[in-house]
Amino acid sequence: MKRFRGCLRIALDELRTQRHFYLAFLLSASVFFATLISIMLVTVRIPTVLDEEFADSYINVIEMSKIPDGFLSTLEEMPVKIIDFPIMKSDLIGIDGSDPENRYYTEEHPEAESGEILTRYYDMFGRTGKVVEDKPNDHITRLNEALLIGEPWTKEDNTDNKIWLCEKAAELTGYRVGDVMHFPGKLNTDVTATVAGIYKRDDPEMNFYYITFSIYESVIPKMVENNRTLIRPDSILQHNKVINEIKSYYYYASSYNKSVIDGYMSLLFMLYILCGFIGLMVVGILFATARAYFARRTRFFSVLKALGFRNRGVLTVVCLVTQGVLTVAFLVSQLLSPFLLAYVSDCLSDLYFEMNISTNVWNGTALCGFIAVSALAWIVCFMGKRTFKTAEITELMRSESQ
Repeated sequence: MKRFRGCLRIALDELRTQRHFYLAFLLSASVFFATLISIMLVTVRIPTVLDEEFADSYINVIEMSKIPDGFLSTLEEMPVKIIDFPIMKSDLIGIDGSDPENRYYTEEHPEAESGEILTRYYDMFGRTGKVVEDKPNDHITRLNEALLIGEPWTKEDNTDNKIWLCEKAAELTGYRVGDVMHFPGKLNTDVTATVAGIYKRDDPEMNFYYITFSIYESVIPKMVENNRTLIRPDSILQHNKVINEIKSYYYYASSYNKSVIDGYMSLLFMLYILCGFIGLMVVGILFATARAYFARRTRFFSVLKALGFRNRGVLTVVCLVTQGVLTVAFLVSQLLSPFLLAYVSDCLSDLYFEMNISTNVWNGTALCGFIAVSALAWIVCFMGKRTFKTAEITELMRSESQ
């Protein structure tokens, strides 16, 4: 401990006597620290910002032309949510869809604030769907909330042939809860379904009727209005992975905004490369500074060795001086980093979409960066140990006498 205190005093004296040299080192280290911490924080925070801003937006939507037979269970196991199932024609429930009057109907509703009577247009298309645990289907959720008569759609109903009708559909078809409906199936088969409930349709985005997925797979294709299926990955970072996995089954899948997603992924990749590049620059600066410092202070350490100082003591002084400068540089960089983060955030918002990246730098990520650079500095000192072996005092005296 006594020897360490002696090394500490020498290190503090070195910082005082060589302040011009270390001031330049401090300024460069502060700039590189601030840049490194800012890039690290941007790299760490961008995935979270992307998920918060765009994971539930149209940017993260993938389209399939249809869900192939038997593929639904596989699709449900992927990190995705099915947001739109295929749409069915009104012909399925006995309403001729070829007649324009049977494709839409109107209802009058008073506006809540003014009381003015407004006319709303409702289509007469149905939709299939399925209840998945932890991934509620918005259409089925609205159906259950608006249910008037019958049983709500639960997970247990997925394997049954059941249908839910809106009030207008029940009025036009004459079916009630518990009745059995018959549909034309594939290969001239007869598909039956039980009317499980009747709901109030007060939102044009709700469908005319809803059927379980087992009915959709059984009826003839001409009863389907649109086979399009829309899915949304749980994370925007899994977007391309989901597309590639679907295509690995030789099924169609496309993205509305693949170029945008690829741009985000390229941005992250470039930031990772930039972090590594700046890290290497920091290591290079540390090594060059250490060599320059010992070349500058050869005489001083030669005298210390002549007085009984060992290489280990010299190394301790060097590490303490370097660590002291890095600590001050880290504190200075913590004051500069928020401005750099704000600037990077503004630049990314101009290039892509609005990104609100936090400018908080007093956190574990910045501390880990400081610890990593400090560890590299000590490693550089140990790796350059041969550089620190100073000349004997006799060689110094001989050179001075010449």
